[in-house]
Amino acid sequence: MNGSAGCYNAIVIGQNRSQKCSGSRSEAAISQLSSYGIDIRSGIKDGGTSTQSISIDHTTITHVGGYGIDVSTNVTGGSTSFTQNVKLTDVTAKAGGPSGVLFTGNASSGAALKQILSIDPTTISGSYYGLQVSADATAGAHLNQSVDISDVTASGALSAIYVYGSAGSNGVLHQSVSLDHVDAADAIVGVSLIGVAHNHGKVFQNFDIHDLSAHDNLIDGLTIYGLAAEAGRGSALLAQYITVENSSFTDNGGLGGDIYLVADGPGAAGLQQIEVSNSAFSGNLVGLGLGETAINSAAAQQNALLTNDSLTDNFYVGGAF
Repeated sequence: MNGSAGCYNAIVIGQNRSQKCSGSRSEAAISQLSSYGIDIRSGIKDGGTSTQSISIDHTTITHVGGYGIDVSTNVTGGSTSFTQNVKLTDVTAKAGGPSGVLFTGNASSGAALKQILSIDPTTISGSYYGLQVSADATAGAHLNQSVDISDVTASGALSAIYVYGSAGSNGVLHQSVSLDHVDAADAIVGVSLIGVAHNHGKVFQNFDIHDLSAHDNLIDGLTIYGLAAEAGRGSALLAQYITVENSSFTDNGGLGGDIYLVADGPGAAGLQQIEVSNSAFSGNLVGLGLGETAINSAAAQQNALLTNDSLTDNFYVGGAF
């Protein structure tokens, strides 16, 4: 589909009530659009149970003014339950807008949302982010988000891959991210993985990273940041479980890898469990940095195990712990 004659979006899929929905797109070429290539919007609040399955394969999206692919989902209401499965295979998504691929989930008011995103052999780029993922659970909602990224080349001015998860007001988030054979370069930060728990929120994140190449980024190759913050409204709990294996972090202007935990407030608690093995950090300002901060009567614990790693030929220091 060529939108040079004035088309806005190529494909739009919407779901606003509980039902079973499925769709697929294969062997498509989408270009010259002023807005989105593929736009998938779901807003469910009727208290029912529903599922959605979307598959996009062998599709090329280029020269679009907005997102290449936008998957945005909102669920609300105490008995609303929505399961979403999105698979991208052999896709090229190059967008002039903020992100090549945007995948978001928001659950509130006691709703339950389960999202599964699978991406393999894919090239993604956007003005700010290549792949942008976010999840937010509030007001007693439960959100389970799983993201599996394999054989992906990503680029964006701010971050090639950006993942953000948060929970507050008795919301609970379980977020699992797997990166396998991913190349992230030429951004401010190659890969950014962030978790925030606040005001009675609970966030549990698993980051499983294998064969990541993060190189030639302006600041960091990999940033993992966790924050548990309580602002006088109760407790906040954040737990991040991090595995990095067989990966390389080279020629980044700041840190090859930067993993940091902050807990703030008397009811805030944060944990990072870190294992790094068979990975190389070289040519960076600092090879690998680890740190934690607990302030205002909060609790923070960071445990790290480094096995058979190389932290050599960095400009300042191999490791800062």
